[in-house]
Amino acid sequence: MRILLAGAVVFLAVWFTLLRPKSDSIEPVAATPTATAPAGNVNTGQPAESGPGKIVEKAKDAATQAEGAARASAGETTTDPAGSKAATGSATTSAPAPKAEAPLQVPAAALAKLPKDVASAIEGRKVLVLAVLSDGAKPWRPLADDDRYVRNTLKDVNRYDGDVFVKQVPLGRLSSYGPIVNDLNVNQTPSVVVVDRKLQANVIPGYLDRISINQAIADARAASIDPLITDSFLRQANQTCADFEVATTRWSHPTIGGRKAEKAALKRWVEVNVANTRAVKRLDAPARFKGLKKTWVNVIARGDRYVKATAAGKHVTPSASWNADARRLDRRFDEAGLTSCSIARRQ
Repeated sequence: MRILLAGAVVFLAVWFTLLRPKSDSIEPVAATPTATAPAGNVNTGQPAESGPGKIVEKAKDAATQAEGAARASAGETTTDPAGSKAATGSATTSAPAPKAEAPLQVPAAALAKLPKDVASAIEGRKVLVLAVLSDGAKPWRPLADDDRYVRNTLKDVNRYDGDVFVKQVPLGRLSSYGPIVNDLNVNQTPSVVVVDRKLQANVIPGYLDRISINQAIADARAASIDPLITDSFLRQANQTCADFEVATTRWSHPTIGGRKAEKAALKRWVEVNVANTRAVKRLDAPARFKGLKKTWVNVIARGDRYVKATAAGKHVTPSASWNADARRLDRRFDEAGLTSCSIARRQ
């Protein structure tokens, strides 16, 4: 019986090591099997002493090693009796923690090649807006219309309380801005180059209106501003103000004469303001921002009354108290980081 038992165990060992089918899709990976204590004598727990017992121990060791190699080839890990995992095969390692972004460093040689005001804006980590316009305008040969429109538009683009640097660049002096524009293929005027705080530049050729330039500035700030608005209510509030800004800039005065056209335009203006008031009221403010929302709703609701009175043909001047409340609200917008709501930051 002992001989038969030993033969059966040896057969199992040979099966696990040589005859057991293996998957063709996974290549075996060299592995170090987990050390496992031999089974030992079934009665005493000590190593076997008899010949057949030693044969059984060797067979079990071989089977354990074969199983460990098979698990390793499949990318698995084995666990020792104490519960600690031992790496086998291609062990999985934790990815290194991402490193903090290094502060922006601009070589001094590159800064020295730029005009002083541009270099100062880069060192101050400002967003740059460079309008490349044709030069050499004379009284008898003025700027082309597109160049002139872009030049005039630059006066009113958003500067975010000094965070945006705006400058006109004559085409003949473009070589002085080589470190910024060399790789942008600026080959026509007008062109607007927007550079964010990480010195990632984007060129937009051709005529641009104020809304398009403001959007390019907002995109550059969103890509590199620090810190970004993380509170969900403040994000929604900021977007509400941005939507209202777009709606007001799209509103136009009457293009034809007559009281009827004027009344229609004023009616659209009232609708824009009422829609904004409803949007603000729908915002779900947490406890710490309920006071801000209450003041906000109060100020714009009073403003709506002045707009409606004007649309009805009444000449109404906003009260001093309303103006003071509006200025206080604007400061609160600025303190909360609502860049689309605060006039001080936006202008």
